[in-house]
Order: sequence, then structure tokens, then C-alpha cells
Amino acid sequence: MRIFSIAHLCIAFTVVLWNLSQPFVGDLFQAKANLLVYDEVMGNVPLTETPESEEWAEKNRAWFQLLPKSDQRLIASGYARAVEKKGTPFFAKLKASFVRLATQIPPFEQAWLLLSLVAPILLLKQVEGSRQIVWLLPLLTIAYIADNQWNGTIPALTAQERLFPTEQLLLEKYVKERLSPTIAEQHAQLKTGWNLYLIDAWLHEEPAQDTKRFQEQLARGEYAFTVARVKTLASSDSKSQVASFHKEPLSILLAFLIWNVAFSLASSRWYLVSWGKGTS
Repeated sequence: MRIFSIAHLCIAFTVVLWNLSQPFVGDLFQAKANLLVYDEVMGNVPLTETPESEEWAEKNRAWFQLLPKSDQRLIASGYARAVEKKGTPFFAKLKASFVRLATQIPPFEQAWLLLSLVAPILLLKQVEGSRQIVWLLPLLTIAYIADNQWNGTIPALTAQERLFPTEQLLLEKYVKERLSPTIAEQHAQLKTGWNLYLIDAWLHEEPAQDTKRFQEQLARGEYAFTVARVKTLASSDSKSQVASFHKEPLSILLAFLIWNVAFSLASSRWYLVSWGKGTS
């Protein structure tokens, strides 16, 4: 019972800390990832500056100046928001952490977290009635599973994710052969398909036979694709983000239920053994 109680407390604290850490870790990681895309389009020189990176940045800066003024303003405003988000003050992040914990997780999960922090402590202190309280955990878990499977939504692809072609498209339209069984050959096939896709879909040109000309086409096609990515980022950043309640895999939810039932059974068995010793 003590092992179960301590383990359950660890699980509950892990879930709490995971939610509290999102404004500090998850949002920061996303902001940095977005800034990398903005930097590439705008031609900002990387921190590890080399002659090759400087040449790459200068070329992208020139291409950025050729974009329509409306696109330049959109990208610049999105970049400013990403920089601002990366530099969010500590107390603003701390406030966002508790707001997330209080308003952005499902009610049944909130109830489970609260009870999961209280019930094991009551068990460890051998408070009367704690065994009955623990049985509320699997009941809350069942309620959460039903709510999740009924009201949860399947995560949809973002506008940026929809820009990326599927593996099937690359193989059927550009590689025109079945995927090799070896990893190294698969990588070569998909890279070839990806390069041809960039030139065809984003440059609207026939791939050149000359290697130098092909590399120029590839660079321009990749830049056009990255511009499309950054425009979706800038557009989505300007809209309010609504918290969504995603449907979890049923296998994970069932494992979650089994753990809570096992914890409750362990507490009941401990109570019966203790009661038996007390009456003998």
C-alpha cells in the first residue's frame, strides 16, 4: 500500500508539473522553432556564423526583398510576435501555468488530480475513511474516459503541417518506385522525391539536368516553400489560440484505469489485513 501510495503521488505530481511547465518549456520550444523558420526566410545570420551560412543568409535577404510588400509586413509582424513570446516575463509565464491548470484541462482530470494528491496522503497517515475515498479514483477515471472518448476531438493538421507532402505522394509522383526495405535507400529515395517536389510544386519548373542549375532550382523551390510555411505561422500567430480537448488513445486510458483500480484494491487489501490483525 505504501509503495502504491508513493507511486501514485509521483504520477499525480508529474501530471501537475507537466501542465505547469508548458508555458516555460512547451511554449518556449515552439517560439524558438518558429523563429528558426522566420530567420531562414528573412536571412538572419545563424549564431554559428560560417562563410557558407553568411552566403546563404545574404541570398535569402535578397529574395526576401523581392517578396510583395504585404508578405514582408506579415512576416515581419509574425517575427516580432515570436520574439515577444520568446521573451515573456517569468511571472507572466507563472500566471499562465496556473491558468492552464485551472481552466485548460478537463474537469474530471482536475478532480482526479486533486484527489490523487490528497487520498495517498490520507492512506499513509491511516486516516479513517481513506480506503473508501481511494475508490473514487477509478470512478473519476471511468468518467474521464467516457468524457474523453465522447467529447474529445481528433487533433487536426495545422495549416503549416498541411503544406508538407505525404510519403505516398513523393513515391507515386516523383520517385515512381516502391519504397526500399533498407533505411539508407529509403532516405535517398524520399530525399530525391522531396527535391523534385520542391522544384515542381513550388517553382513550377522542369528539373534541370545540369547539376548546378538543378541546385539553383532546388534552393529557390525550398525558399518558396519556407515562405509559405512562415506565412501560415504569421497568420496563425495573429489569431487567438483556443484550448482543445484531444481524444486520447484508448489503450493509454485503459492502462490508466487499470492502475487506479490496482491502487484501490491494494489499499482495500491493506485495510482488511490491518483489520484482521487488530481483531486477532
